[in-house]
Amino acid sequence: MILKDYLSSWLARIISMLLTITTQTLFMTMAFADTLYQQQLAEATQGVDDIYSNFPYTSVNTTGDIVLDGEVIFSAEDATGQKDNTYLATDTSNAYGSDANTIIAGETVQGIYDNKDPETDSEMAYDLLKKTFSTQRPDLSNDPIWDQTDNVFENLSEIAKDFTECRIDKEVISDGVTYHIPSYERCEKLPIQSKSVTVAHSYEAGVIKHESGPFNIASCGDGCINVWIGTIGNNYWTGSCTIYEEEVVLEIIQPNAITFAELKYSYFDDYHQVLINGELVYNGPNGEFPPEIGTKCDLERTWAKSPQIDVTSRLKEVESGSTVDFKTRTSVGEKAKGIVYLK
Repeated sequence: MILKDYLSSWLARIISMLLTITTQTLFMTMAFADTLYQQQLAEATQGVDDIYSNFPYTSVNTTGDIVLDGEVIFSAEDATGQKDNTYLATDTSNAYGSDANTIIAGETVQGIYDNKDPETDSEMAYDLLKKTFSTQRPDLSNDPIWDQTDNVFENLSEIAKDFTECRIDKEVISDGVTYHIPSYERCEKLPIQSKSVTVAHSYEAGVIKHESGPFNIASCGDGCINVWIGTIGNNYWTGSCTIYEEEVVLEIIQPNAITFAELKYSYFDDYHQVLINGELVYNGPNGEFPPEIGTKCDLERTWAKSPQIDVTSRLKEVESGSTVDFKTRTSVGEKAKGIVYLK
């Protein structure tokens, strides 16, 4: 029994020593592998940094040219397609964040384009867009295909005079014997009887249609329409506590297609009212409207408001083909303007 305990004690010591040696060897192997990995990772990172720092990149200089290694490879004119003196510059320094100043800057340049003959590329492009917008349908009066069709209709009698011509050919053969020779009739052209009928059908497409008043309707994207009510411009009215009114009437073709309508923006001085079918829906800027309400006519400033008034029901809950009347009223203290748009 004592011998057995003695041998068991030595066997346990030998196993413990083997486990200690094996564990230490494994740790040394892992430590060596980790050191080698970190060294290779550092070398790879340094290689990428060297490539990145030496890679040639393009930049843009102060005049808008694209530069590579100090040389201009693409000028600003080539990049934008713009040539010298082909556009009208305008002051947009105060336009950022201000819808009113943006509109004023655009109207200033638009006024210059409208009052001069197109000479430069940009002026001719604006003139073409303006003519295209006002064209209801293309002019086909000098179209070669239509001209040929008109020529056929105008000379139809001359062209068709031989359509029904038939000719009878007869031939007699005699050899001393009488034969019956049939008589054949051959029509070279079959008779054609025709009539023309013109069918006209009027139909309406779209959601709304301009009925009366200034035509200021424009698309603002797929399924979106902007309707401006009033005159676009600046200080075109004068007076002292004078009220000016402008009106636009729209026909609602498909009221069920209207999902949302909003009184989006109002630009005016000094006071502004918006009425739909005679009912007041907006009175800016403070609820007064001299000389009818209040006494101070000139507020000595321009207002750019975003009423964001939901008017969906006033356009949607009407019969198809009904009209909706939009009216603006502007109270002028000295020089003023008034416009609102519906989205």
